[in-house]
Amino acid sequence: TLGGCGSPEKDDDLHIFVAEHYIGMDPPTLFNTKPIVDAYKSGDSSRLSELEKTILERARQIIDEQTTPDMTDYEKELAIHDHLTLICEYDMGSRAVIPDPAEHCDDPYGVLVNGKAICEGYSSTFRMFMEMIGIPCETVYSEDKDNEAHAWNIVTLDGSPYYVDLTWDDPIPDGAAGLVIHTFFNVSADLMSRERILPDSCPGTRVYTESYTQHELLPERIGDPTELAGAIADAAAKNANSVCFIPADMEEWEEHLIANDDMYYSPDAVLSDGIKNACEEAGCRLVRRIHFAETDFGKALVIQFAKGD
Repeated sequence: TLGGCGSPEKDDDLHIFVAEHYIGMDPPTLFNTKPIVDAYKSGDSSRLSELEKTILERARQIIDEQTTPDMTDYEKELAIHDHLTLICEYDMGSRAVIPDPAEHCDDPYGVLVNGKAICEGYSSTFRMFMEMIGIPCETVYSEDKDNEAHAWNIVTLDGSPYYVDLTWDDPIPDGAAGLVIHTFFNVSADLMSRERILPDSCPGTRVYTESYTQHELLPERIGDPTELAGAIADAAAKNANSVCFIPADMEEWEEHLIANDDMYYSPDAVLSDGIKNACEEAGCRLVRRIHFAETDFGKALVIQFAKGD
């Protein structure tokens, strides 16, 4: 995944929205989706431009296809997140030595019609969808850990804020068909601050009830790596790329995991080989990352993997 994003020339008539959370003296201007959201809610699109009408129709179609009235807000949010990640790819032209960004890569037209976007396009599109389905959503425009400009979102579910970054959840390259990453889907402010520079105005996460980790937490405790294969296979079948569980003996797992830049690896051959073998048995080819996560039920362990070819 890629964090930084170049910024193409902007049409000032469209890019008049200011992010709620940003660093620096000059607030960044982003694509304003409010007229499209208002038209979706009112059913009156007569004041929209042709470009905005196209965005509205694509968005309405996706909402109708990907969500149902009986879904919870979390389920709707997840469905939209996963669909946008699948239909769009990061615009690498914006990162070239001589930048050549795709047209509309920083707005929802680029995501929904052209299928290419930079972080501003991902974040404005996600925000638009969340507001359409009634989930409060804000925009953060700041920097990633490499001090490159970057935009992402904050949603509020059940009164608590969670951080979402579609850009970093979209694999690069996009060749792994069907792979959906949830590394930065509904994460806490604490976790986000380890990868991003959060402006002082950004809210802290008080509870983890609607976090991805919380929802995906396995109900059973895992004793040793040999018990992981089935859980990994089930997760992969759902296009997920991680399993989250509370070990039966957390101290034993912690003893054999060594921290390295907030990620963990195991010098213990039995444990590392056990995790590797569990992934392979489940048809997955790689352990990407191991880390700990806080849940309402205590500290859990998250193992990320890559689906097999």
